[in-house]
This record gives sequence, structure tokens and C-alpha cells, in this order.
Amino acid sequence: MKFSSVFIICCGLALLFFTADISQAFNAAHLQRLKETKHCRKCDLSNANLSGLNLTFVSMREANLSGANLEASFMPGANLSGANLSGANLQTANLKQANLSNANFTGATLNNAQLNGANITGINFSKAFLYNTIWIDGTWCQVGSYGECKK
Repeated sequence: MKFSSVFIICCGLALLFFTADISQAFNAAHLQRLKETKHCRKCDLSNANLSGLNLTFVSMREANLSGANLEASFMPGANLSGANLSGANLQTANLKQANLSNANFTGATLNNAQLNGANITGINFSKAFLYNTIWIDGTWCQVGSYGECKK
């Protein structure tokens, strides 16, 4: 009796652990669609590794990119309006001329990123790291740029 109870509890915990892990993973079909078509509206790419990808003129409106790794990604002209990029790594990402309107960058890391000419209307940079980022007007964000670009 004691063995079966322990076995059931262990199985339950294992199921809970694996289910929690799966729920935090990105949708592989969405990633494939993005790579094939460069369009993926409302995609779930949370925690996906997109570092170094060429995503020029990609459309990911209202996509979930929270926790995604977009370091050194090339995204000039991308449409990320309404996207959730909270906690994402965008270090050295090229977002020139991108539409970032109403996107959520809470806690994202944008150090050394390029935002020249990007549309940042209604954007949330709360707790975002912006050190050495090239701002929309071509100026550099200075030391202490946290949540806002200090010029």
C-alpha cells in the first residue's frame, strides 16, 4: 500500500513537471511558418531561440516573444506592433525602421540594439535595458538607460 501511494505521488509530480515545461515552450509550427513565410501574426514564440536570424520585413504582429532570444537578429522593417517581448534578449538586434508600436518590452535587454527610425508609439520600455542603444533619432542611449533612453 505504501509503495503504491509513493508511486502515484511520484507519477503525479512527474506529470506536473513535464506539463509545466511544455506550457512554457514555443509553438514549433509557428516557428516553421515564420521561417517559410515571414508572416506569423499572434504566434507563440515565447522562449524561442531566434538569435542571429535574418528577419528582414518579417510580420509578427501581436506575437508572443516573451523571453525569446533575438540577440544579433536582423529585423529592419519588421512589423512587431502589439507584440509581447517582455524579458526578451535583443542585444545587438537591428530594428531599424521597424514598427514596434504598442509592443511590450518590459524587462527586455536592448543593449547595443539599433532602433533608428523605428515606430515606438505606445511602447512599454518599463525596466528595459537600453544602454548603448542607437535611439530612433540616431542618438546613443547613455549609461543608466533603464526604462528610458538617457541621452
